[in-house]
Amino acid sequence: MIVAVERTGRYHHLVRQAFAAAGSKSALCIPSRPNVIASQRSGNKTDDTDLAAIQRAAVTASLARKTRRAGWRELQLLIRHRRDLVFKSSAVATQIREHLEAALPGYAACFDKLWESATAWTLVHHFDSARAIHEAGMVKLIELLQREKSAFSKTDR
Repeated sequence: MIVAVERTGRYHHLVRQAFAAAGSKSALCIPSRPNVIASQRSGNKTDDTDLAAIQRAAVTASLARKTRRAGWRELQLLIRHRRDLVFKSSAVATQIREHLEAALPGYAACFDKLWESATAWTLVHHFDSARAIHEAGMVKLIELLQREKSAFSKTDR
């Protein structure tokens, strides 16, 4: 006996596990793309059509889906984790930029690549305000950047 289970997000796992624990062979069936698209366009449910397709696949044994290697699952998890990290780092970068703009209006716009500019972060680290940076003058700013070994050019203004 083979039990055909339609893929439903993550909920189908419980059903498959229950049938496997009872000693039945189970196979996962993914709804056909044309049925899903037709359902979304018409607003009609395609349960009857899906059931017929699942039954047909089970009878013809076309449900013998290859099991994915363990590495595939790990790759999927790493991709999802990377996506989450990119989203979180983007949110943090936005917050930092907002705080920097509140403390030093227009400062971030002075640097073409703010996050890669050692000059920008060295100056922020050593001076409390835009006035303090201005009062230090060009000579002291250059001395500071050289002492901190911060790469800069005269175009970093």
